[in-house]
Amino acid sequence: MGSALKTQVARIVAIGLLAVPSVALAAGTASAAGWSPKTNGCEVVWWDTAWKAQCVPAEKDGYYHAYIKRTAQSDYVGTERWVSAGATKVFDSGAAIFAVQDGSRVYYTAG
Repeated sequence: MGSALKTQVARIVAIGLLAVPSVALAAGTASAAGWSPKTNGCEVVWWDTAWKAQCVPAEKDGYYHAYIKRTAQSDYVGTERWVSAGATKVFDSGAAIFAVQDGSRVYYTAG
């Protein structure tokens, strides 16, 4: 193998080795951007544009619904859903076009 070819192969290998850590970082686990205050053990968790309303677990029987503040579009008000005390579950989820904002929360109505 000529020295020019060896140099070219060495550059390609070096570039490949530099790219591997970047791919590993990009493929890492996404962390939440925010959490609402808990309402009877239920909360909204959001990332940039995705969100979920969950109980971990619910402390009271009742109807729960999510209120999601969204950037540059109308806020989302979810349908009331029955959640039993002790239940650990996601009861609503969705996405925003631009971003989910702080101020999103879960509301409760006694059943």
